[in-house]
Amino acid sequence: MRRKLKTYILLILSVFLIGCNKKYSGEENVPIDYNYESFSSVTLMESSEGIVKAYNFAEGKKKYIEDVKGIEDFKYTKDTIVYLKGTSEGNELPDNSLIIRKKGKGLIEVNKHHSYLDIKLSKDGNKIAYRAFEEDSYDSVKGVMIYDVAENKEKRINTEVVISGNVYDWIDENNLVYYGSRGKESNLKGLFKYDFKNNKEDLIAPIEDGFIVYLQALDKENFMVMNFKRDHYELGIFNIENKEYNLVESKISKVFYSLKYEESIFIMAEDINGKSSIYKLESDKSVKRMIYDFPKNINDSGGMASDENGNVYFLGYDKNKEESKVYMIKKQDNSVNLIIDKEGNYHMYKREL
Repeated sequence: MRRKLKTYILLILSVFLIGCNKKYSGEENVPIDYNYESFSSVTLMESSEGIVKAYNFAEGKKKYIEDVKGIEDFKYTKDTIVYLKGTSEGNELPDNSLIIRKKGKGLIEVNKHHSYLDIKLSKDGNKIAYRAFEEDSYDSVKGVMIYDVAENKEKRINTEVVISGNVYDWIDENNLVYYGSRGKESNLKGLFKYDFKNNKEDLIAPIEDGFIVYLQALDKENFMVMNFKRDHYELGIFNIENKEYNLVESKISKVFYSLKYEESIFIMAEDINGKSSIYKLESDKSVKRMIYDFPKNINDSGGMASDENGNVYFLGYDKNKEESKVYMIKKQDNSVNLIIDKEGNYHMYKREL
């Protein structure tokens, strides 16, 4: 959610920063100590006239939390908030910092590198994976790095695998799953898992046909993958325990978001005709389309989240994504409900479980 925000000045009386300090041009660039206890399982952020307001959501009702500013990405658990704070724009990449608010740790700022992208937060909030860049260029990528919050230390993954882009996610608090290639001679491509508790890497499954373009953990045992095979896309769910792969019958060509509540799996995706919608995975591994013409269009960059009762929240619009409305798929009957009729520039976030 990269925007130059002209917000009210927020005063911070006491902030504990760990790491190297950057030179800020003014109070608007000082990291803000947001309270992780204020955010519920669903957070809606609304940008209007230079002010971004954060709201909690439960059973279709919103509750104001506070104003936020300068956030480029945002992840959170019950006791941790992680976000990217931009200090200046660049030609290819922003100059930003990784800001961490962890219970019992105070405020941590990580700014060793020029840019941080694609932050992924472990389920307990103790580890953060991200792509780091040394300069204002995608060619300066250092690869995927790990910040250990408990040790206040950045770490490299002890691997020879070259991880492909942002195709990685935490399956639990200690294990990171990723797709990439290993070895110049063998050029083994596959899905790998790194266990940070035992400092051990395992090959989960070789990928001999196609390459993985999307990976998202659904729970501690399952993750969703999208494999591009020459002229078509293949969507599937991989079980990390029994290494079982189940192909999902669909005409989906691109996945934006996926989430799991109990036994229900929802996917925000684009079909082969370029139309975005939300799908629900059925027990027979087929997908049921949940959205047709209400709303007219899905905001596929606006996020998707579910609350404690399994209601799914998303954004829809008629003509412009920045004039979206907020909708909810009700758990009890799968009905689609308009819950905020006011058009706005919104973004939906979900808490890591």
